[in-house]
Amino acid sequence: MAKEFSKHSASSVGTTPVTVFTAITKTLIMGCNISNTTTFNLPVSVNVVNESSTTSIVSNFRLDGRTNEELVKNKIVLGIGDSIVVTSGFDNSIDVIISALEGV
Repeated sequence: MAKEFSKHSASSVGTTPVTVFTAITKTLIMGCNISNTTTFNLPVSVNVVNESSTTSIVSNFRLDGRTNEELVKNKIVLGIGDSIVVTSGFDNSIDVIISALEGV
């Protein structure tokens, strides 16, 4: 597969875990921006999940109301089948955008 930049997003993420992206080839995550669409300070968790483990990018990260945060300061490599899963402490409260370079 040729290298290709891609964007993956989810809106209104809440207390039910949402898979925002699953790698079908080796992938470099370039960015993960989360936005709190409420006025409340909320806990947000972002994890890399595969068939054998769950690894936290951030766990219960507190995000102020009506703000956003770039969570990936350095690149993250995902293997085939690895997923980025996001949850929030409040229903319908978080928007997520992931920037990726697939096929590395």
